[in-house]
Amino acid sequence: LLRTVPQSAQIESMFPIFGLSRSLVEDHPNLRHTYRNLRQGLERKNKEAATAGKARLNPFEVGKFIMESLNEVLSRSASLSGDGNASITVVA
Repeated sequence: LLRTVPQSAQIESMFPIFGLSRSLVEDHPNLRHTYRNLRQGLERKNKEAATAGKARLNPFEVGKFIMESLNEVLSRSASLSGDGNASITVVA
């Protein structure tokens, strides 16, 4: 039997996934496409802006849309979790 012990480790990248955890998505499959739906909503808003004569959404409008959407995701996560706490998963 050969065993090795790592001498060191370094995290190369890490990012948070707000409002979702693996167990929450398993319990509520409708959450599976949350971020895809958020992206599609942003694309729709951008298309509406272009139809209204603007070139695209400005950074403030994009930030506002993303913050409102993430607040909605976190609120939904907190209500579905059972303990009133929103999930945040960190993927490293």
